[in-house]
Parts: sequence; C-alpha cells; structure tokens
Amino acid sequence: MALPMECAAISSLQRQIAEWALALVLAWLCASARAQSPDPTKAERPMQGVNASATYDGETVSDLSGGAKRGSTYHGSLQLQAAFDFERLFGWADTTGFLYGMGLHGGQPDDFTGGAQGVSSITGPRGARLDEAWLQHNFLGNRLSLLGGRYDLNGEFYRLHSAALFLNSSFGMGPEFSQSGPAGPSVFPSTALAARVQYKATPELVLRAAVLNGTPYNRAGENATTRNGNGVLIVSEAAYLERPGNAEPRNRRLRTGRFSELTPYDDKYAIGLWRYTASFEDLNATAPSGEPVQHRGSSGGYVLVDRLLTRSSTPSGPRIAAFLQLGAGDARVNRFGSYAGAGLVALGLFPGPQNEVGIAIASARNGSRYREQQEQLGTPAQRSETAVELSYLAQISKSVAVQPDLQYIVHPNTDPAIRNALAFLLRFEVSF
Repeated sequence: MALPMECAAISSLQRQIAEWALALVLAWLCASARAQSPDPTKAERPMQGVNASATYDGETVSDLSGGAKRGSTYHGSLQLQAAFDFERLFGWADTTGFLYGMGLHGGQPDDFTGGAQGVSSITGPRGARLDEAWLQHNFLGNRLSLLGGRYDLNGEFYRLHSAALFLNSSFGMGPEFSQSGPAGPSVFPSTALAARVQYKATPELVLRAAVLNGTPYNRAGENATTRNGNGVLIVSEAAYLERPGNAEPRNRRLRTGRFSELTPYDDKYAIGLWRYTASFEDLNATAPSGEPVQHRGSSGGYVLVDRLLTRSSTPSGPRIAAFLQLGAGDARVNRFGSYAGAGLVALGLFPGPQNEVGIAIASARNGSRYREQQEQLGTPAQRSETAVELSYLAQISKSVAVQPDLQYIVHPNTDPAIRNALAFLLRFEVSF
C-alpha cells in the first residue's frame, strides 16, 4: 500500500517542479519583453512575436460583523502570461499560443465570512500552478478557430464585461455551474485539457463549443460523486454581440490580466448549455438496495445579458451598463439548483475616465434534494445565500489600480447558525 502513496507523492512533486519551472520561463519572457521595448509604456505590445506581462493582485478581507468568525486576512495572486504569434516566430500562418501561470498565497476569506459563493474571485489553494497552455489555429479569414490544450473555460464562456468589476466569485461564473460535476468545471484555480471550436457566423453572432476533461487537474484527489470515471464536460454557447460604434468601447479598462484582450462590445446576449457524461450519485434518493440512485450525466444551462443603458456622445463620457445572469443546474446531484445575478455599473461618473462604480446582487438557491439531505442529517439549510456587493475601481495609473469593496451576505452557506455577514475588501493590482 505504501508504493502507490509514494508514487502519488513523486507525481505531485514532479507537477510542482514543472509548474515552478513554467513560472520561471514566464518571468523570463516578461523581463525579455520589457527589455526589448525602449519605451516601458509600450512593453505590452507584441515584440518579435511574444507578448508577455505580469500582474500582481493583493487583497485584504475583513469580516466586520456576523459570518463564521470576526477577523481579517490577506491573500494575493501573481499572474504571469505570454501570448505567442507563431506566424512571426516560425512562419506558421494564423497560429497563436498562450501560457498563463500563477502563484497564490495567503489566507482564505471564506473561513471568516462563512459564505458558499466565494467572497473573493482570487482565492485558491496556495502554491504555483499552470492555468492555461494552448494553441489556436484560425481558418476562413479568422471566422473559424480551433483551440487545444489546457484551457480556462471562463475565459470565453459564461463571461460578461460589466460583471467583471465585482469581486464575488459568482459574478465570474454562477455557482450552479462553477460548483457542479465531480469537482467543478475547468476554471480558476484548476483547469483541464480541452478542445474548443468557435465560429463567427456573422460579425455579431459567435458560436462556440468545447469538450473538456470532466475533472480538472489538482482536483482529482478531492471527494467526487462519480462512478465509472469522470467522463467529459461538453459546453456550448451562442452569443450575439453589438459592437461599439466608435473606437473607444466601454470596456476601456487598462488592466493587463488574463481577460484584457477580450473582444469589445456594447451589448451582449448569450445562452449556454453544459453536460457532464459521467454517472453521479443522487444527493438524497436511494435504490431498494440502499445504495444512492445513479444518474447518467448531469446537465444545466445559463442566460446572460449585458446592456449599455446610456451612451455618451464622447468616448470619454460617462456610461451606465446593466447585466443579468440566470443559471440552472441539476439539483438531483448538485447542491445549487439555480442562480440569479444582476448589477449596474457606471464608468466615468467620478474623476478619471477609467474609474468604475457598481452595485450587484448574487443569489444561489439550494436544490430540493440538498435540502432534504440536510434535513435528514439534522442540519437544516436555508433556501438560498444572497450577496449584495458595492464596489469602486480607481485606476490610479496605467499599471496600478485600487478597489475598495463592500459585501453583505444573507444566510452565509445557507446555514441558520451563521449570522448575516458584512465584509470589507480592499484589492490592489499592479501590472508590469
């Protein structure tokens, strides 16, 4: 019995060494890209086919009242990324690549707030890891693209520009999807191998689909409710985008993180569907044998809306946008059966055209099977957890941003024993 454990330990050590080695490579690429640019403000432009950057996000989270316990913690994320133009590097036309690694450190804010949705979007297990490493080839004048490799699903699917202002994890991807399957889909902080196809049917209509490993790396050791393997996850999305009518789209944020290069739009309407192929144990129903009922596959879907409500006559003028997220999961095998999120974001209302302020609400609703399960365990649960967030992003300079944030969480973790929590977050971002 000792041999498999030793092999697992060696495999884990090898993975950590590989990920730290990648981090060093990315750091070298970032330094090289800046060294090649005579003007540091232009260092983010592609140089000789490589565009590298580094970003550090630091955040202090304080539980001011209620929650699991009072107190504060600090955590941070160092992100290193490099985009490759293989046509410029090797003459491979219409081929690009991407590497993205990160190192996480610090405490766990949810230990204080007690919430289930995740009060911070940059929290994860400590250590260095490879998040993305993929190649993409375009066809038909860039209308069709194929991508393969280690891939963050949330980079393109279930994503809204307006919602990206907020720090609560649910505004990146609703918990009915992010907490589904054996151990969640291929998203931060653990990703998986994937193949993705995307087709631009018209300049406004984008169709995309992906097939991913059913269990992300670094999560395979977690408790999973599947049998006969983890299968695959299949995701599809249709998005209609209304492009900006001027050269300055509303998402003018200067930050240089993973999603800074997403295609700009003014309005977005999207619908997505997802399905796991593995077999899952029912949360509460049992067969005559006494074993949990088995369900072949698990499915869900979501609807997204992002609208620009006011359009300024000048590119730097104030703008107000609203967004809506609606999601449904498989309540037979997943805790959260549904989710709803909405918010308002204003840009340019305060000094500095890059500054943003917004208010949003995220509500995750327990499925009936989960509530029945908790009743039988003697730990009854509330129907839902709801987070209300007020946030302000101040872009101090091209490379520095500060973001104070206040969140009020109603029924944290849907546990009646935990009082409603009030949390204050202060995040800063420095890009190199």
